[in-house]
Amino acid sequence: MRTKIQSHKQQSFGFKCTQCKQIIPMATIEIGTEHRDHCPFCLYSLHVDEEKPGDRLSPCKSKMKPIGLTFKNNSWELMIVYECLGCGSVVKNRCAGDDMHVALVDVYRTSLLLMTSQQWKNTYAKRLQQAHIEMASKEECRQVLNGIYGVGYIPNEISSEFGISMV
Repeated sequence: MRTKIQSHKQQSFGFKCTQCKQIIPMATIEIGTEHRDHCPFCLYSLHVDEEKPGDRLSPCKSKMKPIGLTFKNNSWELMIVYECLGCGSVVKNRCAGDDMHVALVDVYRTSLLLMTSQQWKNTYAKRLQQAHIEMASKEECRQVLNGIYGVGYIPNEISSEFGISMV
């Protein structure tokens, strides 16, 4: 049987993503968070926190699928919106500095397409409203992409795809 000390020591070395199977290093202050809560490659997470980041008190423990991006409170800090595939809850978590740009753009692109569908309205609209989460919209595209790449560093092919003038 593992003790709390052994479990904590093992966790400090990171984890294996349950979705893409990549080995994920432990969180460090350099990535902008002390509590790694998702895979930087596929952005999937586990429903492990209940009340606050790092508490690891959720009884669910199911996979959480990234379904979109939002902003933290009244700032331009990007956050990933998740749907728990076990209990269905919708939550947001901070992006980490080592999240793969292509994965973040893919989640944003997919959410923009889905937000116009009836499935989105039937499945997510009410749950997002109850969780007080407003998804990043097409109108916020420049702010989203600046949040992913950094101001002035959006690749030309991405700015063209999203119709952003870099002048």
